[in-house]
Amino acid sequence: MIRGLYTSASGMLAELHRQDTISNNLANVDTPGYKKDIPVFTALKKLDIYRTHDNKLPVEDIQKPALRPIRVIRERLGDKVKTGSLREIWPFIGKLGVGVGVDEVITDFKQGPIKATNNNFDMALNGPGFFKVQTKQGLRYTRAGTFTINKSGFLVTKDGDYVMGKNGPVQIIGNNLNVDEDGDVLVKESELTKEQIMDYQSKGYPKRDDMYIVNKLDIVDIKNHKGLLKEGNNLYKPSNAVSAVEVSVPKTQVKQGFLEGSGVNVVTSMVNMISVSRAYEANQRVIWAHDSLLDKAVNTVGRV
Repeated sequence: MIRGLYTSASGMLAELHRQDTISNNLANVDTPGYKKDIPVFTALKKLDIYRTHDNKLPVEDIQKPALRPIRVIRERLGDKVKTGSLREIWPFIGKLGVGVGVDEVITDFKQGPIKATNNNFDMALNGPGFFKVQTKQGLRYTRAGTFTINKSGFLVTKDGDYVMGKNGPVQIIGNNLNVDEDGDVLVKESELTKEQIMDYQSKGYPKRDDMYIVNKLDIVDIKNHKGLLKEGNNLYKPSNAVSAVEVSVPKTQVKQGFLEGSGVNVVTSMVNMISVSRAYEANQRVIWAHDSLLDKAVNTVGRV
């Protein structure tokens, strides 16, 4: 009976964790590039059940085994328990479930909807992959393309982290930013001074029509998404060196003037929230039932 209380309590705790995860997802329903979290539950380790009142043990090994705990039997039998297991000592009945717990929380990296913003500094990735950004803590990855320009002319995130290109941080000449679907950063020749044009030519920057390709957005994917950890501010970091293996994404397109929306579906999340509430209440009723039985066992049966 007491075991039933703990089993139901574990179910309630699991649903509370699920509710917290769904609430956090709903709070980020308008966050660009946000990826929802999904809790994964697992059954706790089951217990073996034996019929301890069946006197199957030889009398010379242990007298009255039904009155002795398993610890004493293990101490007395020693290697017999390891080689023959308790099933040869007491009849085995089956397994007893003791509840459920949270195994892990996975992130669903499915692409969100792409919406037009008409802001040249906003960018969305149509396909797999991440923008690489340089933070004070090191390189990080993000799907949120809410970029802007800082006082030094560098393309940065809303938190001031540098957006990385193949040639280092992306620097913008003037106030106009031109990025094609391949991620090439373009500068119009008409916006450059003679000195800048000579500098670009000396560095060997390729030219396309009347534009110079001065950089290329460093867009990569991670081979194992399970190795990515959410760090906050819509940034991801590898959990270890093995998880940091990058792969190229040649088919991913950069959409300038667009943003990727959140991967959270409000309707689905609200349905899941209702499911959580019902499951929590069901476990709560089981605890009330156990509490009522314990009350009768102590206050009613105990007086007989």
